[in-house]
Amino acid sequence: QQENSERRRAEEALRASEKKLNAIFHASPVALSVSSVCNGSYRIVDVNEAWVRQFGMARAAVIGRDQREPEFWNAVGDCQAVLAAVERHGEIRHYEAVRRRGNGGASMLCELSARLFDVGSERLLLLAEEDVSEKRKIESEIRELNVSLERRVIERTEALAGQMAKVEALMQALQQKKEEAEAANIAKTRFLSSAS
Repeated sequence: QQENSERRRAEEALRASEKKLNAIFHASPVALSVSSVCNGSYRIVDVNEAWVRQFGMARAAVIGRDQREPEFWNAVGDCQAVLAAVERHGEIRHYEAVRRRGNGGASMLCELSARLFDVGSERLLLLAEEDVSEKRKIESEIRELNVSLERRVIERTEALAGQMAKVEALMQALQQKKEEAEAANIAKTRFLSSAS
C-alpha cells in the first residue's frame, strides 16, 4: 500500500516536472527545436512557438522531418558543418549559419547554439536559433558610418591645417610689414629731427 502510494507520488511529481519543462520550452522567446538523433538522421521531435514564428512553418509541418533537409538551410555545407561540430564537441555556441525561412523562402543569418544529450536510450539534439540578420546589418552600417566619419575627420583636419598654414603665413607677412612700417617711422623721425 505504502509502496503504491510512493510510486503514485513519484509519477505525479514526474508528470508535473515534465509539464513545467514543456511549458518552459514552448514559452521560450528563443527559437528552439528538439531532434531525435538516430543512424545519421536528425528527425524533428518538437519545435516551440518562437521557432514557428521565426521560420514561418507550422509545427505539424515540420515534426518528423530531418533537420538536414536542404530547404531548411541556405547552403548544405552550413548544415554539415553545424552537425559535424556538434557531433565532435557535444555542443556548439554562437555559431553563425544562413538558414531559410518557410519552405525555401528568404534567407536569414542565425546564431546557433546546440547540445546533444541523452534521455534514456534516446539521443537528442537541442538547437537554439536566433535570427541575427538585422543585428549584423546594423553592425555593418555602424562600421561603415565610423569609417566615413573617420575619413571626414581626416579631410577636415587636413583642410584646417591648410587654412592654419595660410593664416600663419599671413600673420608673418603682417608682422614683417609692421616691422618695416616701424623702421620707416623711426627713420622718418630721425630725418625730421636732424633736419630741424
